[in-house]
Order: sequence, then C-alpha cells, then structure tokens
Amino acid sequence: MCNSKAAQVKTALVMLSLHANQLQDRYTSDENLTNLLQTNYSSKAKMKAAFSEYKDIKAALSEYPGISAVHMYVDKDKMFGLKEFNGFYPIDDKIKQTKWYKYASKASDGFWLTEQRTGTGNTKYWELNYYSRISLPTKGEYGILQVTISNDYLRSLIDRDQYDIYIASDDNKVFYCSNRYKAGEALPRISGVSYDSAPISGIGNINDTPSVYARENIKMYRTKSLLTILVVNNAFYRSLKNFVIITVLLIAITLIISFVIVFLYNKYFLSRIRQLRAAMHKAAHNDYEIVNSIKGNDELSQTFSDLKLMVTTLKEEEMSIYQNKIAAERLINEQQQMEMKLLAGQINPHFLYNTLEMLRMKALTEGNRSLSKAIQMLGKCMHYVLSNTKSTSTTLKREITYLENYLSIMKMRFGNRLNYSIEIDPNLSLGEIQILPLLIQPVVENAIIHGLEETGEPGLLV
Repeated sequence: MCNSKAAQVKTALVMLSLHANQLQDRYTSDENLTNLLQTNYSSKAKMKAAFSEYKDIKAALSEYPGISAVHMYVDKDKMFGLKEFNGFYPIDDKIKQTKWYKYASKASDGFWLTEQRTGTGNTKYWELNYYSRISLPTKGEYGILQVTISNDYLRSLIDRDQYDIYIASDDNKVFYCSNRYKAGEALPRISGVSYDSAPISGIGNINDTPSVYARENIKMYRTKSLLTILVVNNAFYRSLKNFVIITVLLIAITLIISFVIVFLYNKYFLSRIRQLRAAMHKAAHNDYEIVNSIKGNDELSQTFSDLKLMVTTLKEEEMSIYQNKIAAERLINEQQQMEMKLLAGQINPHFLYNTLEMLRMKALTEGNRSLSKAIQMLGKCMHYVLSNTKSTSTTLKREITYLENYLSIMKMRFGNRLNYSIEIDPNLSLGEIQILPLLIQPVVENAIIHGLEETGEPGLLV
C-alpha cells in the first residue's frame, strides 16, 4: 500500500510540475507581456495603467488550483518604488541577495527550490517554488517567474489515509509533511543508511521506529531538480501483531471445522462416486440406458451430466453412421441403374444410324438420289451432335463441316429462296483452332428462321 500511495504522490507532483511549465511557456510566448516589460514608462501613473491591463498573472490562480501564488519579478526601475503591483515585483537589492535570484539570473532553464515564508501571525510556512527566467528581446533585460505550489491543494489530493508523507527537494529539506510541524526538517533516516543506497520500498527503522515505507524519486519536468517522496506506515507492526494472533486463532478454528465437515461429507461423497463409476462402466460396455441417480449442482453432478451428454452423442453418431451406410448403399444402387441407362443410351444411337443408312440405301435403290443425299447429310449431322454431347471443345474444321451439312438440308427445304456462302480466311488453320461444339449452328438457324422463313422472300446468307 505504501508503494501505491508513493505513486499517487508522484502523479500529483508531475501534474503540478506540468502546470508550472505551462505557465512558463505561456508567459515566454506572450507578446503583450514582452511589450509590457520592454516599455520604458515616463511616470508611475502610466506604468500602473499599463500593468493594470495585464490580467494573465492573477488569472492563472483561478485556472490552476494547485498553484497558490504567481509572481513576476522585473527591473526595479519599472516599478517606480512600488513593492508589488498586479502580480509584478521589483528586483531590488534584497532580492538580488537571495539564493534563487543568483541562480535564476544565470540559468537558462527552470528549477525548483524549497523556501520558508512568513504568513499572518508570524507563522512560518515551507513551500516549493518554481523559478524560470523570462528573457526579453532587449539585450540584458529579463523577468523572473516564481510559481508557488499550494500545500493545501497537495494535501487535499494525497493526505487522505493513515500515512506519514514526506516530500523534500534537492537539499533534502522537507517542504511538505502530513505532520505540519516536521516541515523544514531533513528527511527521516531509514535504517541508518543513505537515501541513495536505501531500497525503493521495504521494512526498516524510520527514526528508530519499525515501519513499512516506500520511496520515490521524481525528476521534475524540464528541469534538473530532483524531489524525494517518502511514505511511512508506523502502525504496521502493531497491526501485524494483532493480525498474526487473529490469524492463528482463525486457522485453528478452521482446521477443526474442516475436519468435522470432511468426516461427515466423506460417506455422502463416496456414494455418489460409486454411482458415477457404475454409470461409466455401463457406458463402456455399450449399455446406454443410464438412470439419472446423481442430483445436485456441483462438479460431480456436472460430470454425470457430461457423461449423459456423451452417451447421447454416441447414440446419435451410431444412428448417423447407420443412416450414412444406408445412403451409401442407395447411392451404389442408383449408380448401377445409371450405368444400365447409359448402356441402353449407347445402343439407341447405333440403331438410329443403322435405320437411317437403311432408308438411304432404299432411296438410292429406288432412284431417289436427292432423298438419299438428304438422309446421308441428316445422319452426319446427328452423328456430330451425338458425338459432341459430352465434349467441351471441337475443331473449327469439324464445326464448319457440320454447318455445311446443315445448310445443305435447309437448301433442300427452301429451294432457290436460300442462297449462302461460307467465306474463310485462308490463313486460318481450321484443324488446330478449338471452339465450343454447336457454337455457330444456332446463329445460322436464327438467321434462316427470322430473316428468311417469315418474309417469304429469297435471301443470301454469308
């Protein structure tokens, strides 16, 4: 728990550090402030009028509740002897003797410093201040920003549990402590070792008192300043002693009760195990008639439910295997019937060819050569169609031969009304070009039916 509290304090300090740097960035890029600080005023009245119009310093206090004060220190000549006006303070001889001014006037980056402040009633306060130099375009001129972190705001964020919290700056001086009277003192000793070698967290003597502690070091944002956080729980050993006593008593009582419960439950549980074993034995010997003899809603009853589900699944799979076997036998039977039909289908074309050949010879014998030729061409057409019913391709030469036979038959039908011409590019290799069977004939047939038959007039098909 000390580790989580230390992490919480670290998060709060990081947030406040970001707020201070946001103010520095705002004032550094504020052209109004730059113009205000670079202007040489001829009188105090003009200075006060100009400074009064700048509201951003006091506005920061309402925007950032974690900041208790924002001071902007400027050249004393610009203040006309005023000690303070609208958040602006003069850099007088007393200020120039302070530690923070000597560092800020030379440093290019910001820094954090713990300082004591005297409040109302001569009360001493220790505060954490952020200082940053605000350089001006005019050579040698600058302002110094001072941002003071609110201890009350910090206390409202982190001081809600029974912990002693210490926060110190680089000089190891505490500026914040849960016990306000320890502010300004050095960080407590940890088991007689330095903070550099002390563990991050653990159990040790804090000011000679056994305690649990956690330590966090935090490097403040965009500065070289390092803060140290120490979270201490002094009541740990007292709580631990009471906890151990209560734990031992609870363990003893729990062991006694557990022994009695196990002894009484043993017979009941073993009987249910035997019932489950008997049901599994029946299922292993293909006896799927299992009686639901185990009631309840525990792991054993769920195991018995899984066994019943497995038995049901086995029965369904056996039924599925049996049905698949019947379906396979039915499929074999259908295949045999199809083979018989295909065999019969192979006989029918031969019978048809033989019949057409007999009719052609009869017509030829009787001297009807035109009828004989028509039957011959019909036979060729039928042979081509039947031989390509299962084919996916044929040569262009065979397709044109079939087309010539078809047109010859149509010529006999329409007589002089039908004239046609088949024109072929001589560069084509008709025997090598593959096309779909019966691809051209339907086009020619549509041309004859819709372009010639319905008109009653002669026509030319090219």
